[in-house]
Amino acid sequence: MMTNFAALLLFLLPLNIFEHSVGMPRGKLRLKRQAPQSSALAALMSFSVKLSDMERQITSYEKTIQRQKAEIDQLTAKLDSKADRVQFKSLQTLLDSKMVALKDETNTKDLLIERYRNKLSQLDSEVTDISNQYINLRGKTTEVLDRFDELGFHCTTQNTGWAPKANAAIGNLDRQWVRCNPNEFLQSFVLTLASNYEEDMVRYKYRCCSLNI
Repeated sequence: MMTNFAALLLFLLPLNIFEHSVGMPRGKLRLKRQAPQSSALAALMSFSVKLSDMERQITSYEKTIQRQKAEIDQLTAKLDSKADRVQFKSLQTLLDSKMVALKDETNTKDLLIERYRNKLSQLDSEVTDISNQYINLRGKTTEVLDRFDELGFHCTTQNTGWAPKANAAIGNLDRQWVRCNPNEFLQSFVLTLASNYEEDMVRYKYRCCSLNI
């Protein structure tokens, strides 16, 4: 813009000089105005040069400002990027910590599950073993009960001979010959008096039984 202004001044200056010189007599008057016109032209030329220098300086300043602005933008972007990296690093550290804690908790639960699974397997084995024993015992019990369903008793009542009491103990059954056959068992016995007289004769009344299987 300043270059155009300087060019405009250089264009208007000859026109101004030309206007003032038209219609005026030549001679001494022209000679008298020659020095001021040259001085004004030199001043305008100097001003034009200064304008050009200022324009170059302003252009340089604008480039410097633009370059500094670009650097500021880059620094701002770097700072933002650094802040993002710091925030991301912090977030990543937090997530890694949570992942480690979650992994440890998962491993602990896996160990507990495995422990319970082994315990259940052991209990299942014990239950199976007890169930098999129960089935075996139930079969044997059923067999015994079936045999007892057909079990029959045959009993006979017998008496020993009368014998003096002689103050013998009641347990001395061998003196009275209380005997059952080899295939029989003594089911019951009782000592009886021959009369109400306490010193009278006594004998054993007993019962022998046999099983029919």
